[in-house]
Amino acid sequence: MSEIDAQVRLLADELMSLSFRLAGLILALPPSPAEAGTDDLAEHEEADLRSVLLCLLEDHVRPAAQGLRAATGLHSADSVETVFEVIGQALARRDSR
Repeated sequence: MSEIDAQVRLLADELMSLSFRLAGLILALPPSPAEAGTDDLAEHEEADLRSVLLCLLEDHVRPAAQGLRAATGLHSADSVETVFEVIGQALARRDSR
């Protein structure tokens, strides 16, 4: 393995760590009033932040982690997918409360 591959794999691992941190923040924020079925305007600011964090996770961090792992020949995409499935399930359970 070249030094570049090692650095890219380390970066992919750091992105996975960032994914868990983002998921923790998302879980700590309330769902949007629309998701919760309420009209509580006080929750809009936090819901907006939650939406931004979800977008960051799903549209940028997740694809970047998967792409880097694939580019360096790591065939652990299944474990990456599993991590994101667990995060998604946790969000769904939390939002259904």
